[in-house]
Amino acid sequence: MSLLSERSEHLEHFERARALVLSMRRPGEGLMGYWMSETSDFVRFTRGGVRQAGRVEQRELRLALTVEGRRASLDVTLSGAPADDARRLAGALDRLRALAPALPPDPHLCDPPPPDAAPPSPLPPPPAGEPSAGEALGVFLGLSAGLDVVGILSSGTVARGFLSGEGLTRWSERAARQVDWSVVQSADRAVKCGWAGEAWDLAALERKLSEARAQLAALARPAHTPAPGALRALLSPAALADLLGAFSDWGGWSAQALHERQSPLGLLASGARRFSPLLSVYDAAGGAAPAFQAEGHLRPARHPLVVAGGWGAPLVSPRSARRLGLSSTGAPAHEAPQTLEVEAGALPSSEALAALGTGVYVSDVWYLNFSDRAAACVTGTTRFATLWVEGGAPVAPLSVMRFDDCLYDVLGERLEALTVERDLSLSASTYDRRSLSSTLTPAALCAGLRFTL
Repeated sequence: MSLLSERSEHLEHFERARALVLSMRRPGEGLMGYWMSETSDFVRFTRGGVRQAGRVEQRELRLALTVEGRRASLDVTLSGAPADDARRLAGALDRLRALAPALPPDPHLCDPPPPDAAPPSPLPPPPAGEPSAGEALGVFLGLSAGLDVVGILSSGTVARGFLSGEGLTRWSERAARQVDWSVVQSADRAVKCGWAGEAWDLAALERKLSEARAQLAALARPAHTPAPGALRALLSPAALADLLGAFSDWGGWSAQALHERQSPLGLLASGARRFSPLLSVYDAAGGAAPAFQAEGHLRPARHPLVVAGGWGAPLVSPRSARRLGLSSTGAPAHEAPQTLEVEAGALPSSEALAALGTGVYVSDVWYLNFSDRAAACVTGTTRFATLWVEGGAPVAPLSVMRFDDCLYDVLGERLEALTVERDLSLSASTYDRRSLSSTLTPAALCAGLRFTL
């Protein structure tokens, strides 16, 4: 099946489900639905060979029915067969009609936006000569010949749509491809790698594998254990994404969390602390995530979270907007960035290790948690090709060590540079369905990261 036919099929199924739902609507009912579908190939590989391969095709519609200030919702799995889907949707609406009157009134309910006259965006054509998932994996395994690689390839089309009883329709469809893998040197020593994009970039995969091969030589040497304390550090794009992801996961930019004084970025929002002027962070409407959230509200093209080290603006869901008297930013209910983007810096990646000189190259953060949430202090451990660097060259793996530091310091006065090049990373989560959240981050050169043991 071609990528273009997959896209047409997703939209066709959505339009058919939309027509069925609207035909079943009764007078006085507020009705909306959020469509989630995908056609995804998953291939697990290890030691240069395929170990498990499969395809997932699924279609779900999250129906929400509002009657007299009461709202009930239900996720419906659809088969794609018109008669079967009609039966499932009718049964779901009957259940919602029975449930909604038993619920208490909700004073913070938000209606979807009114219908707009903007036509749906045309679907982009598939890239010319785009390889299939199997062909791409074959090239990847050929490039990694002689290496002990283990990981997973995910590829396919993901779609999101929205409908309301008043006639609003939104649609988003993306090709989402990624390879998440490790190159094992021995025992627990490995180089963690990843690549993601909308079209296969085999040259980028080859470059990533070439970098992994170079790091394997250093991993083969005896581990180096420096004395605890502040060490110069070069954080890879993945490591920087992990650190900033702690804010996203714990409501850092959430209006609700700020209101309840639970945000780990409360000091930044109040002006008591700042990051480096080099750091600007946005929630962008690009990436795999749709430009709208589950209630049909549009997200801005670029929402400022951190601007030149200072507080930007919180993410406000429609519900928080009504509850707190704010203006909605089209954020999802959990008020986390969907496409976290860090502005690039001026340091070429090819010069980053030389700029580090002597210190630690952190390619991946294996474990991370807050040690003092209110102060934005985190603790974590290093693993997966965290290397000791001398004179700008990796010389040995770093022993597994714990760091504990304040991100206002690490990404504040100690942040020396960000790289020109940035890496796109898609979430590898597939719980219920493929996640569409992503990050676009540079590497970060820091004057010190405090290792405690």
